[in-house]
Amino acid sequence: MIHLHDRESFQAFREFLLDLMTPCRKTGEDFVEDHGFGGSRYRRVARAETNVCIIAATGGQITCPELPSAGIRAVMLILGIGYQEEQFFPQYRTRSSTFFTLGKVFSLLWDEKIDQDSKRITALERSTRPVADRSSGSAPKYFLSLKRYFVVIRKGTHYCTALPIMSYGGEGVSAKGCIKNDHAIAFIGPVPPTLRADEHPSPGESPMRRLSIRIVADEHEDLSPTSRIDFGTVYTIHHNVKVKPFGRLHNDSIEPFNQQFFSVWASKSQNSEEGGIGHYGTSDDTTLAATRTAQKEGKQAQRPSSSQHIAIPESAAEAATSHGNDKSLRNESQTFQQLP
Repeated sequence: MIHLHDRESFQAFREFLLDLMTPCRKTGEDFVEDHGFGGSRYRRVARAETNVCIIAATGGQITCPELPSAGIRAVMLILGIGYQEEQFFPQYRTRSSTFFTLGKVFSLLWDEKIDQDSKRITALERSTRPVADRSSGSAPKYFLSLKRYFVVIRKGTHYCTALPIMSYGGEGVSAKGCIKNDHAIAFIGPVPPTLRADEHPSPGESPMRRLSIRIVADEHEDLSPTSRIDFGTVYTIHHNVKVKPFGRLHNDSIEPFNQQFFSVWASKSQNSEEGGIGHYGTSDDTTLAATRTAQKEGKQAQRPSSSQHIAIPESAAEAATSHGNDKSLRNESQTFQQLP
């Protein structure tokens, strides 16, 4: 556990993240590294052929500070490492904080060693720069990488909160272990796709969310017809992660997007309080007024006290600024905020 008022803990956490987020090239082999710090587990995964590297943290405090008061918890924090674009996927690069606004849709490169759901990835990405095979002297070749789509539900200063858009291997919400009521259709174009027959609820099971979410895609982009937004799975994504723009939510879908997100989590909170374990009963007819009230309460929620542990760079930066008379620590905070 890291205490924000503890200078030594802050220094240790800062050095740990700086080391973790520094590019690491290992010739000829893929690698996975696991680290623990401050109640969180950090996994760094890299591919030798393409130099794609992903850092994922689980456990500890990895959620935007305003969301836990509404019962909302992130399942994972995604961090980038210290270069601005992927070597063989140059369309994936770091973006400014203004990129990560409500409703922005983007993709990031993924790896099956990050989590157990990688088989449910929506699509593959082909490298646009060839990878030279120096060992054999053969012609340059291209590679495929897994990628995952996200849509921003909440912006932040150094990170955003985002929801995954999943195809579940073409199965939609019929996939094993999928909670239908946590999902809504994500689609491009004027009309949403038809549900697969096996995506309809079984007796006693709550259906998918009623309001489909329309995406305005950038040129030449497309989605699988089984793409679904998972409102019940929240990610914290640092702005130093290299991403590729995909599009944005249609203006008419912003309110339904917000509404259904809070409705899902209100259902989860109610279900938890009642000791339930299965299906959620709150309908999508939750009023927009109630949604706005929930959003307002979230914005006004108190930030964590200085005695709480942290696992996100934003909090570490705030820790430094809380030492008003410590000039050296303030300088360290500025450096921390400018991590590549």
